[in-house]
Amino acid sequence: MIFCFSIAVGQDDTGLNDDPMYQLLTKYRVNECADFISNAKILIPDYYNDNKLDSINMIIDYIDGHCSDSPFSVLENLLMIDSGDFPEDWCDSVVIDQMLRVPPYGPYMDRFMSSYGGWRIDGLGRFTNDSHYYDFLTSLASNLASRTDSSTIQHLVCRYYDGDLDYPIDRLHLNDFTGYCIQNRFDRRVDYLKAELRSWRGHWQIQSGVWVLQGNSQLFGEKLELGGSYGLRNKSWGTDLTCLMRTLKSENKYFVEMHDTLAETDSFFGLMLGADITREVFHFNRFEFESFTGIAYDILNTINTKDDKDGKDGKSIGAFSFNFGINTRIFCNKTRDYYLGMKLRYNIINYNNKGGTDLSGNSFSLCLTFGALGNKRIIKQAKILKMYD
Repeated sequence: MIFCFSIAVGQDDTGLNDDPMYQLLTKYRVNECADFISNAKILIPDYYNDNKLDSINMIIDYIDGHCSDSPFSVLENLLMIDSGDFPEDWCDSVVIDQMLRVPPYGPYMDRFMSSYGGWRIDGLGRFTNDSHYYDFLTSLASNLASRTDSSTIQHLVCRYYDGDLDYPIDRLHLNDFTGYCIQNRFDRRVDYLKAELRSWRGHWQIQSGVWVLQGNSQLFGEKLELGGSYGLRNKSWGTDLTCLMRTLKSENKYFVEMHDTLAETDSFFGLMLGADITREVFHFNRFEFESFTGIAYDILNTINTKDDKDGKDGKSIGAFSFNFGINTRIFCNKTRDYYLGMKLRYNIINYNNKGGTDLSGNSFSLCLTFGALGNKRIIKQAKILKMYD
């Protein structure tokens, strides 16, 4: 108690300073826990080197009793390993989550140190330097790692605290600790991420192919179709918003009614805006088969090329359409979120060209696709756990 009292007194030296402003601004020491911790980090390495473990434990107990948040869990684990008191089936959920880098995660050093020589800004906005303390922790962890059996949990923890952040995950990925709590936690985390990979996912797709008209609208001929989709997926269901353009001149001339007269043209530009509901039918390894159905509004822009040289006097023919089709995908990268595929869409539509050429008839399109389907945040966590290795 005398030792701990001396630390506290050392922090409150207002009686030794006759500066009235200093006394005024240190009357209430709201930062005493930060002072305790900063001084403890200076003292602990020397006490350990002098084999004064009882003094270290007194410091930790004192701070734990006076402060709500103590940063000495790493030291306590290393001291238990050093003394042989580390639990055989260790199951510290907080530290294991740090080792598995479960968000919010980060190596213990990253939480307390920056890359600027150990300098950091503490919770009170002050600059402090803890590099000496963390060099001590790293050195202690390295020393203990060389003294522990590589098949033990102790060795796993020491390697992590020594800065080898991937080592525990590599070993757990190989199921080297079957039957232990930490392996069970790793396996549960993998199962969770596997489920999350098929939960809410973003989707985008670009496509290019041919649009083929049927019935009387065949007079347009085959068109180039370009466009894309953007949407969401949740497990097997999803939705997309789609925009498609159909280009190239009409292969035959046709008539449209403009200003109560018939105008002949071979101009053609089509636009489709729609919404689709999707359903995954089959998924195996890298291959996926998906069906969809949707509604859309199709616009056909026509221009009287003879009389309308400025292109200001055109006419648009619009029609609602019902469409359905299939999407096939082959995921082509390691994380299986980018794909190449093929898309077949059948459109039930009837362009009502009142007073002009009969343009009735359905259509279908066949396109090559490239897109992405996945959750970047979950994929990043899965990569950390070596799930794609």
